[in-house]
Parts: sequence; structure tokens; C-alpha cells
Amino acid sequence: MDDDPVTLDLIKGSLCQQGFEVTSATSGHDGLRLACTGRYDLIITSLDMPDLDGLTLISALDRDPTTRGVPVLVLGARDLTEADRADLSGKVLGILPKGRAVHDALRAWLADNGEPLRAPDGDDRLAAHPRSTR
Repeated sequence: MDDDPVTLDLIKGSLCQQGFEVTSATSGHDGLRLACTGRYDLIITSLDMPDLDGLTLISALDRDPTTRGVPVLVLGARDLTEADRADLSGKVLGILPKGRAVHDALRAWLADNGEPLRAPDGDDRLAAHPRSTR
């Protein structure tokens, strides 16, 4: 989820090259609706969106039992405050840079973390696998 089409294209391209299926949303509200009505193995979201910021979105995902266990990666273009980091603690797998650097950072993150990915709470269910991540 990101309101920046360039970043969305970079993420989609990176994941599709590695065999993942990708569904994208250009707003936090659309992304939250999709997350709550579909079955997703990984959510990548920007912190800076005009309609629903990433911190609020992540809190909403964490409160909803249907999305609580879905792993989240965050795209951050700004420095996070200690309060932001505390809000994200235990709710996200990692923070990636925004913009053109996201392609290399996402590939490196996937390579470093291998498969299968696990939910941040340690849930043993499969959280992401090639050709099944949206």
C-alpha cells in the first residue's frame, strides 16, 4: 500500500520477478479494506499516506483478529520517533526505505529472511511463500 505509484511499481516488479502474486492499493483505506476481506500472506505498507497513515493502519490490522497474524513490512521515508518505533514494536517484520532504494532493500530482506516467512508474533503458520503472496 502506497500513494506513490513509482514505489508501488518498484515493489510489484521486485516481488513478481521472484514469483510472488501482488495486489496493490493506492490508499490506506483501500488497503485496509482489501486486507480485511482477502487472504494475504504479507502486507507492505507506507507509513506516509494522506488518507490513513501507516501507524493507524498497522494498529487497525493488529486489532482485527482476521489480519492480526499477517506479517507487515513498512516503507518509511521519514525518521521514526521513539514513540513510532514503540507503536510498531512486535507488529512489523522490518522497515524498508521508500523510493528507488526499495527494490534492492526488498530483495535483500527476502534473501536474508528466507522462506517461509513467519508472522511477527511467532505464529507457525505459513506467512509468505512464492506464488502465493499478494
